[in-house]
Amino acid sequence: GAKLLKNTSLEGSAYYNNLSPFYGIAKTNMDFYDVPKGGGGSARYVHKPNKDGIIKALVNYTTFSSGTRVPNPSLGKETDTLDFGVKNQYGYGNISYRQMLKDKWNLYVAGSYTANQDDLKLNTQDGLNKDNRLQGRAEAKRYVNSRLSILAGTELQNFTYDQTFDTLHVEFTETQLAGYVEADWTPLHWLAFKPGVRYEHSQLLQKSAVSPRLAMAIKAGKYAQFSLASGVFYQTPDPQYLYPYQLSLFTPTTADFQRSIHYIANYQVMKNDRILRVEGYYKDYDQLVRELVDPNKPFNPAGSAQRPIVDSMNSTGHGYATGAELFWRDKKSIKNADYWISYSYIDTRRIYKNYLAEVQPDFIATHNLNIVTKYFIPKWQTQINTTYSYASGRPYNKTLTTIPGDFLSGRTPDYHNLSIAINYLTSIKKWFTVIYGGVDNLTNSKNVFGYRYDAAGNATIPVRPALYRSVFVGVNFSLTEFDRDEL
Repeated sequence: GAKLLKNTSLEGSAYYNNLSPFYGIAKTNMDFYDVPKGGGGSARYVHKPNKDGIIKALVNYTTFSSGTRVPNPSLGKETDTLDFGVKNQYGYGNISYRQMLKDKWNLYVAGSYTANQDDLKLNTQDGLNKDNRLQGRAEAKRYVNSRLSILAGTELQNFTYDQTFDTLHVEFTETQLAGYVEADWTPLHWLAFKPGVRYEHSQLLQKSAVSPRLAMAIKAGKYAQFSLASGVFYQTPDPQYLYPYQLSLFTPTTADFQRSIHYIANYQVMKNDRILRVEGYYKDYDQLVRELVDPNKPFNPAGSAQRPIVDSMNSTGHGYATGAELFWRDKKSIKNADYWISYSYIDTRRIYKNYLAEVQPDFIATHNLNIVTKYFIPKWQTQINTTYSYASGRPYNKTLTTIPGDFLSGRTPDYHNLSIAINYLTSIKKWFTVIYGGVDNLTNSKNVFGYRYDAAGNATIPVRPALYRSVFVGVNFSLTEFDRDEL
């Protein structure tokens, strides 16, 4: 629901989801002993105190629970399972205020708070994860003239991670402070620069970092432009490495920010309802966290789900990523049709975390392709949509007792998904109505996302999606104007 007043608007929503009816008739690859269900609500407030100012506030809360039976890693058979349940509660709120001052200054302040809690159960053992985050930001932008503006800002974050599993309890609190300055400068109508610098400090690591960055754009005729960008980026290690027992494995001089340097080149042309964008990049990674273990015993005994015992850690990990992306969209060539093609290629190697060698990470697919088409038939007031997605196989360990030369040497099968949806536009009384139906994974491809290990430590148990193929039908009633492009 929404209510619009003279200078104020109020919005509120609530929902409840329960997939029991769906999983009651659908055959799935997962055994749910607690079918996914949950609900939530949100409220939004917007107010204009004057002509050039605006205040926005939002609160949101959701809760979700589910329980599945997963293979028992100590037994290693797909039929030997553990009950794993999770109940999530998530709350978020933010407030912001923006004010223009005589067309010369733009002031902005904002604050937010997030609270996330996961109650876990693994058979008879309980776990509890908490993540609370408070963030504030203030910015001032000065419009020097029509060709130059300068932005300066500061940001403060305070967050706490708290984990409990059975009798083990660990937690840490981190405060990060950042300041940044950047400029938008257009010395010529065909040339633009955006230089900037960012300073950040970690209270937990007791380290500071300065990150220079530069972007520029060059117009190439009436419809095209070239863009170049480079910069240094820092971030603290993953939260799992920031708990006190992990930080104690760092020596005082090696616990540091993780760093990457980006180099990006882009060309884009937009003409006659067609878009072509080509981008290439190189990213250099340094100061990544490495876990150092006995090279002769990189893993615990076969079948164990525990991580290896870490002797020490440092920030000597490194790697790179280089790749290219292509995007083409055409709304002109075929009457009543719109299609786009996106493709990405990435070559990357890293040695970090508990990696035994510099290899392609297990979350990276070298090739990714998406083809989307929309075709509208005016006579029938019907739109037909198709999507094809492809991703090459991702690395995985064939066995838990792997050696450096075989680390992450396996490849999952390639991913394929062809989907189709049909929307019929009509009206029921005064309500604009869309009746739709579709099939996901039309060819019923048996996609696999990875593998679990049997009792001998071999990757033989596939990780499958909940459903290989799904069919859906529905109807949507709209009480306001509806744009066909929203379908």
